[in-house]
Amino acid sequence: VFGSPKNRLAGDLSTADALASAVPFFQELAEHANPLGVDLSFEPNPPAYGADFGRNTREVLQLARLVAHPRFRINLDLGALLLNDEPIE
Repeated sequence: VFGSPKNRLAGDLSTADALASAVPFFQELAEHANPLGVDLSFEPNPPAYGADFGRNTREVLQLARLVAHPRFRINLDLGALLLNDEPIE
């Protein structure tokens, strides 16, 4: 699970620039994981955790759709859902 907030700081990058960097990175990782049968998971980290990229389910879904690899998955975190006031359904 790629979930450490401090490894997910976009800083001054725009969302588009952060995605332009993250998408090929995770596509390449997923390709390396594929023959091993390993899934990579990315979970939302709310701002309360100190993250500024992939902060909620919507943002993480966008990333997953752009990576578009069967070995790249989403890890939903109950704490993140509650902190973000997202519907659990």
